Amino acid sequence: MDDLELCEKSVLEAIETGYRLLDTAFSYNNEAAVGEAIKKSGAPREEHFITTKAFIQQMG
Repeated sequence: MDDLELCEKSVLEAIETGYRLLDTAFSYNNEAAVGEAIKKSGAPREEHFITTKAFIQQMG
Protein backbone atom coordinates (compact mmCIF):
# COMPACT_ATOMS: atom_id res chain seq x y z
CA MET A 1 0.00 0.00 0.00
CA ASP A 2 1.63 3.22 -1.16
CA ASP A 3 -0.66 5.58 0.73
CA LEU A 4 0.70 5.65 4.29
CA GLU A 5 -2.29 7.60 5.61
CA LEU A 6 -4.65 4.98 4.19
CA CYS A 7 -2.42 2.21 5.55
CA GLU A 8 -2.54 3.69 9.05
CA LYS A 9 -6.32 4.12 8.84
CA SER A 10 -6.80 0.56 7.58
CA VAL A 11 -4.62 -0.95 10.31
CA LEU A 12 -6.36 1.13 12.98
CA GLU A 13 -9.76 -0.08 11.75
CA ALA A 14 -8.48 -3.67 11.73
CA ILE A 15 -7.29 -3.32 15.33
CA GLU A 16 -10.63 -1.80 16.36
CA THR A 17 -12.34 -4.78 14.71
CA GLY A 18 -10.24 -7.19 16.76
CA TYR A 19 -7.26 -8.06 14.61
CA ARG A 20 -4.06 -8.55 16.60
CA LEU A 21 -1.77 -10.25 14.06
CA LEU A 22 -0.14 -7.56 11.95
CA ASP A 23 2.31 -8.23 9.14
CA THR A 24 4.70 -5.64 7.74
CA ALA A 25 8.04 -5.51 5.95
CA PHE A 26 10.83 -3.10 5.21
CA SER A 27 10.09 -3.49 1.51
CA TYR A 28 6.40 -2.64 2.06
CA ASN A 29 7.56 0.75 3.39
CA ASN A 30 4.69 0.74 5.88
CA GLU A 31 6.34 -0.07 9.20
CA ALA A 32 5.96 3.49 10.54
CA ALA A 33 2.28 3.65 9.54
CA VAL A 34 1.55 0.31 11.18
CA GLY A 35 3.36 1.47 14.32
CA GLU A 36 1.38 4.70 14.44
CA ALA A 37 -1.89 2.80 14.11
CA ILE A 38 -0.91 0.52 16.99
CA LYS A 39 -0.03 3.54 19.10
CA LYS A 40 -3.27 5.36 18.26
CA SER A 41 -5.40 2.27 18.89
CA GLY A 42 -4.83 2.43 22.63
CA ALA A 43 -4.69 -1.36 22.77
CA PRO A 44 -1.74 -2.56 24.86
CA ARG A 45 1.31 -3.50 22.78
CA GLU A 46 1.49 -6.91 24.42
CA GLU A 47 -1.88 -7.79 22.87
CA HIS A 48 -0.40 -7.59 19.36
CA PHE A 49 1.60 -10.15 17.41
CA ILE A 50 3.66 -8.26 14.85
CA THR A 51 5.78 -9.79 12.12
CA THR A 52 8.17 -7.95 9.85
CA LYS A 53 10.64 -8.97 7.22
CA ALA A 54 14.01 -7.58 6.15
CA PHE A 55 16.36 -8.17 3.25
CA ILE A 56 19.22 -10.58 4.00
CA GLN A 57 21.66 -7.69 3.46
CA GLN A 58 20.09 -5.89 6.42
CA MET A 59 20.76 -8.75 8.79
CA GLY A 60 24.48 -8.05 9.14
